[in-house]
Formats: sequence, structure tokens, C-alpha cells
Amino acid sequence: MTELSMFEYAGGAPAIQALAATHYGRCVTDPVLSEVFGDESHPQHVVRLGDWLGEVLGGPDAYTRSHGGHNALLRQHSGRQITEEQRRRFVEIFFESADAVGLPDHPVFRERLREYVEWGTAIALEVSQEAEVAATQEPVPIWGWGPGGAPA
Repeated sequence: MTELSMFEYAGGAPAIQALAATHYGRCVTDPVLSEVFGDESHPQHVVRLGDWLGEVLGGPDAYTRSHGGHNALLRQHSGRQITEEQRRRFVEIFFESADAVGLPDHPVFRERLREYVEWGTAIALEVSQEAEVAATQEPVPIWGWGPGGAPA
């Protein structure tokens, strides 16, 4: 039997796209995050976020194929001057959105998801302080279950 990826366990593309849409909708209207996200709707951001999350969680490599991979994501965040308060709020809204769309609440899944979001937002915070990001050939990181494996 093959272990499900976190992407599959979450519910696949429909669940991840719902998470991206809900999360983005909350970010653009949030008083702390609206200055980072702007006050206009950008449907392509939802698609990119969903593709990124899907790939990171072990789904199809849609972000790499369609949006430029890890280097493109880093460039999207450079120069944005994200604050620690904004990073924390992004994480908080992410998990509110995960609850709202019904992502599994299994403790192992949520712990690994939180580890990824905390790690990823720390990188976004760091690169946002730089005017430009050096080119990298690093692939999109794939987040898995870790030593304990997938929940039963």
C-alpha cells in the first residue's frame, strides 16, 4: 500500500484550491495584510497559491511548470517589506481558512502543515527585506509526513 501524500490526504486539488481561494479572500480584506496583498482582487494569485501549495504538499508540479518554480516564488516576495506581525497574521488566517474549507484536522497532518507554513513564511519574511533575490535553481520543496508517516 502506498502512503498518501499530504496533498492527497488534504483532499487533492479541489481542497487545495478552495483553501487558496478562501485564504486569499481573507488576506485582501484583513487590516493587517491588505497593504501586502493590495485592495484589488487578483484571481491569478489564487491559482498560483493553489498550485504552489499543491506542489509543496506532494501534488502535481503545476507551480514549477506554469509559474516558474521556487525562484519565481522568491522573486514574488522580494522587496515587499513584510513585517513579523504580517507573517504571523498570514499563518493565523491560513489555519482559519483550513478550518473553514474542512481540511482534515488530524493532529499529525495539522502539525506538519503548520511546520511548513511557519517555515515558508519565515523565508518569505526574509526575502521580502531584499530588493532583489539571487537566482536559484532549487526545486520547490516537497513537504511530507516526516518520521512518523501518514496518519492511519
